Amino acid sequence: MKLHFHPVWEQTLPSKSKSELTAAFTALSPSHSFGASPFLVKRKRNGGIVATVFLQNVTAYPVTLEKVQVQLYDQKKRIAQNIFDESLVIPPNSTMPWSFVFPPESTEEGDITEQMTVSIDLLK
Repeated sequence: MKLHFHPVWEQTLPSKSKSELTAAFTALSPSHSFGASPFLVKRKRNGGIVATVFLQNVTAYPVTLEKVQVQLYDQKKRIAQNIFDESLVIPPNSTMPWSFVFPPESTEEGDITEQMTVSIDLLK
């Protein structure tokens, strides 16, 4: 499994952030096929949420994200849900960090905790 940065992240992300992501990546439990694991989830002042996740592709084929429904859960309570139009390709046997920004109207009341989970459904 290899850590892969999107070209924009590769060019703009500070070295310290890359190091933090790399350290967190080495501690990840691998997914069985395609999955997502939260890295950093923060509530914005306007009530929205920014979720930086690791997108894990353990298959032998690239996974393309064009239109996805992303849901954030704190234990079993959903605190955010939104549909995103993306243009991402996660190479085979690799993990890519990515951030999803949930607008305030797509979030629910709830605390951001260490027990966050992420669900991603490919719609297109």
